[in-house]
Amino acid sequence: MKPPSGIFPISTLYEMARIFHVDLTELLTGTSPKLHSFCLVREGEGVQVERYPGYKFESLAFNFINKKIEPLLVTVEPENQNHISLVTHDGQEFNYVLEGTIRVILGGHEIEMKRGDALYFDPAIPHGQIAVNDTAKFLTIILHK
Repeated sequence: MKPPSGIFPISTLYEMARIFHVDLTELLTGTSPKLHSFCLVREGEGVQVERYPGYKFESLAFNFINKKIEPLLVTVEPENQNHISLVTHDGQEFNYVLEGTIRVILGGHEIEMKRGDALYFDPAIPHGQIAVNDTAKFLTIILHK
C-alpha cells in the first residue's frame, strides 16, 4: 500500500539524505547535527516527524553527528487502523513495543506485538505497523548501511 499522495515515507527521507550526503536531521530541521561525544534528549524533546495521519516519529539522537543507527520513538494512533503503509529501506531494523499493541505486516506475515515484545528484521522486506485498539508506542532502531 502506498502512503497518501504528497506525503513521503520516512524511508524516502532516509534515501534523500543519503543521496544528498546530509544527515536526516538536516532535512527535518534545516540544521546539521553538532554533537560528537554524546547526545542527551529529554522526554518529549526529540525532533518530531509526522508523516501519516495518526503516525508520529520522534528522533532520539537528532543532534549526534555521523550516527550509525537512527533511534526513533514511534507513536501510532488507533485512527491509523484502516490504512497501513508498507515501506522498504536499507540496513537492519529493531522494534520494541513500549505501550499498547501493534500489528506488524512483514512481507507475507502478520505479527501482533504487545508491551515488551521485540522484532529484528531486514527492512528490505515490505513492512508497516498499525495500532490495535488504543494508542501504541514502540522504539525503532534503524541501522544504516
